[in-house]
Amino acid sequence: MHNPFLVLGIPVNSDAQVVRTAYRRLAKHYHPDAVLDESQKVHAQTRMIELNLAYEEALKLACRPAARPFVPAGLQETLHLAERLYNQRMYASAVRILSRCTEHTAQWYYLYGQALYALNLFDQAHNCYRHAVRLSPQDKDYRQGALRAYQAAKREQALPSKALRVARDLLGLGNK
Repeated sequence: MHNPFLVLGIPVNSDAQVVRTAYRRLAKHYHPDAVLDESQKVHAQTRMIELNLAYEEALKLACRPAARPFVPAGLQETLHLAERLYNQRMYASAVRILSRCTEHTAQWYYLYGQALYALNLFDQAHNCYRHAVRLSPQDKDYRQGALRAYQAAKREQALPSKALRVARDLLGLGNK
C-alpha cells in the first residue's frame, strides 16, 4: 500500500482528528451511493476501498504514542548510556546501543567487548578487546580484558573435548 497519509492527502505528521476529517471529506466525495453515473461507480468503489484501508492505517499511526527508541547523539553520550546499561546488567541493550554508533574508539571497543563477554560471546569479545589494545596499547585494562576473553574462549573450545574424555573414562573406553 502507498503511504496512507498521501492517499488521504494530508501531511505525514497529522494527528487523529485531521485523519478523520480528511477521510470523511473524501468518503463523501467517493462513496458509491453518491455517484449517479454507473460507469464511475466501479472507480468510486475501488477508491473507497483504498480510502478505508488508508484511513485505518493512518489512524493507527496517528494514535500511536510517540515513544521512539532513544538514539544517543554523540560518542560520549553513547558510551555513557552503554556503560549505565552494562552496570544495570542489561548487556544486550548495551550491545544494541553501541552497535548504532558509527565512531569507534578504544573505549568503545573495550565497552563493547565487556558487554559481549558478559553475554558469553568470548571470541567476539576477544576481537573487540584486541581492537582496543591496538588503538591504545598502553592501557592495562584493555590488555587484561583481551587475555581474559582469550582464556574463556579457549576454555569454551576445550570443554567438549574434555567432556568427551570424561565420558570415555566413565564408559571404560579409554583413549581409543
